[in-house]
Amino acid sequence: MKLRALVPILVFVVVPVGVLAFVLHGLLGAEWARLGRESDGAAKLTLAASAERMRVVLDAAFDGLRRFDADDPLCKDIRTVPRGMASGFSRPERESRRGKASSIPLFKESRRAVENYILERGDAVYVCRPEENGSVTVGSVNVTALDARLAPLLPQNPSAGFAYALRRGKTLLAQSGGDVAQGRRLSSETVSAEAPGWVVAVYRIGEAHVAGSSRFAANILVLFATLAFIFAGLVAVALALSRARREAAKRSDFVSHVSHELRTPLTSVRLYAEMLRDGKVPEGKRQSYLETLVRESERLSRLVDHILDFSRLDRKSRRYSPREFDVLSRTREIVAMQESRLKDAGLEPTVAAEEGLGEAKAVLDPDSFEQVLLNLLENAARYAPESGRLAATLGRKEGRLVLSVADSGPGVPAKAAKRLFTPFFRAETGLVAKVNGFGLGLHIARSLMRGQGGDLTYAPNDPHGAVFTIVFPERT
Repeated sequence: MKLRALVPILVFVVVPVGVLAFVLHGLLGAEWARLGRESDGAAKLTLAASAERMRVVLDAAFDGLRRFDADDPLCKDIRTVPRGMASGFSRPERESRRGKASSIPLFKESRRAVENYILERGDAVYVCRPEENGSVTVGSVNVTALDARLAPLLPQNPSAGFAYALRRGKTLLAQSGGDVAQGRRLSSETVSAEAPGWVVAVYRIGEAHVAGSSRFAANILVLFATLAFIFAGLVAVALALSRARREAAKRSDFVSHVSHELRTPLTSVRLYAEMLRDGKVPEGKRQSYLETLVRESERLSRLVDHILDFSRLDRKSRRYSPREFDVLSRTREIVAMQESRLKDAGLEPTVAAEEGLGEAKAVLDPDSFEQVLLNLLENAARYAPESGRLAATLGRKEGRLVLSVADSGPGVPAKAAKRLFTPFFRAETGLVAKVNGFGLGLHIARSLMRGQGGDLTYAPNDPHGAVFTIVFPERT
């Protein structure tokens, strides 16, 4: 294939498919991004709901801690440290600066102008309340019990691709939905402003599978779509080129057939005319030679008419002069003109109308009707010789006037019947091969009828033969 032949493929197939793939990729990417934002938003809402439940639990626990209630299971070992022994508890900031302890403010009681705070020393956590006399009331916090209350409040059945974790400081207390160490933190919330050490967070786990695989799936989809479109485009182009080659071959065959058809009568006309001119024809054969000249001239005229009709129909420039006429009378006239030729071919033509037909008038171009009927009669003489009765019957079918021409010849093979009206098509049978022709007659006949709102159809005859039906246009 030459480079110039690739230009239509690039312009009409590859470029549009590339643009389509780009647009499709953008649309899919936007859709995946939208779905990702929606899933992230849902996960954050779940996180906020879980944090709120934990906050309620902590607020209730703080109420008990604030009172230093000995019956509260979260508060244990309550004692008051005297002034001289309270230095390690009264100034946690100083202890923190010295590196001996870290402190997390717990809450303030503004009414009493005292401050409660949490003091962490190693694994021990204390609730401290400075007193006015300089001593400090200290209670150990049962953090294990508090952690146990908060852990079940994590979402237990999170959406696929998300995991939740509860931490106190750097300690992982609980997790759900997967291993958060393998994920990326999406969002986090402090459970309570009074106890910032507890944090609940949501993580994307298997992001390469969730987000990345989504993009990968989108890319694969686009790739397959692109390949499918390119393949379909190439197939379409290949089919178009193949069809163009077939049409070119048919037209080449047509030119070859026409040349042959023209050469044969022209050769006869020239040969007989030269013999007549030179006086080489005996007086007794002059009439036969003249008849041959007339016959071959008529054959040439028909061939030229076919070529011109095909050209006009192909360009849709054929003009019609429709007028009303009596179909039965006109059919009888045309058959009578061909009766001698038909009988010479071994056919017995008959013209009849169905009983009770009534008026049999149609609005049609009479010349095109004559051309169609002559083609059917000529085909019967050429392809169904010696088959006996050739019946032309006028009737109605589905409210429309129809004229059926039926013979009892060999008929048309089933495979060939589907292409019977295709230009340049000729059935590959022994009888057809012996008869000169170029496969335009039936195509022209059907085109003439369809161009005026009618039709021409074929059906096999019973038990053998062919039935061609001229369907006239509906009268308005």
